[in-house]
Amino acid sequence: MTGQPHAFLGRQPIVDRNGELVGYELLYRASGTDDRACFDDEDSASLHVLSTLLHELGAPQVLAGRQAFVNVGPGSLRDAGALVLLNPRRTVLELSQAIAPDAETIGRIRMLREMGFGIAVAAAPPMESLAPWLPVASHLKVDLRRVPDGQLDVFVPALRYGEHVLIAEKVESAAQMRRCRE
Repeated sequence: MTGQPHAFLGRQPIVDRNGELVGYELLYRASGTDDRACFDDEDSASLHVLSTLLHELGAPQVLAGRQAFVNVGPGSLRDAGALVLLNPRRTVLELSQAIAPDAETIGRIRMLREMGFGIAVAAAPPMESLAPWLPVASHLKVDLRRVPDGQLDVFVPALRYGEHVLIAEKVESAAQMRRCRE
C-alpha cells in the first residue's frame, strides 16, 4: 500500500446453492480498476477494509443486511481491536494462509468464535493440512482451482467433519456450479 493515498473496497457476492445472496466478501483494492489485491502488507490491507466498512461507507450501505466475509492476516488476528468493532453475528473472518495454527492462535480463534464470529479457512488437499483448523472453523472455503476435478468427489465428502458451512470459490461457469451442487 506504500504510496497509495486512497484505496478501494471490493465486494464479491456470495450466494447459496439456490443462487440467493447471503453475503459479500470484502476485498482490498488499490484502485477502482483493480480486479485483484495488490498490497505490501496483508494486515494493513485488512485494516483498510475494516476502516472503509466501519467509517467511510458504513456496514448498512456495504452489506445491506447480509454477512461480511473479511480477510484477516496474522497481525489483525493478534491485535483484534478493530475486529471487535464488527457485528460478530454478521461477520465471518477469513483466515490468511500465513496464519500458523499454533496454540495461541487457536485460543484466540476460539475466543472470537465464542463472541459469535464465523471463522473461514481455505480447504484444499491434502486433508491433513486442515486438521488443526477443523475444530475451530465454521466455514471451509474450497477453491476449485486448487482441487483437481477428479479429486472433488473424494475431497468434499471428507470435509463433512462437524457442521461446517462449505463454500466453493472461483466458480467460473454454470457447469462448475452444477458440479458444486452435486
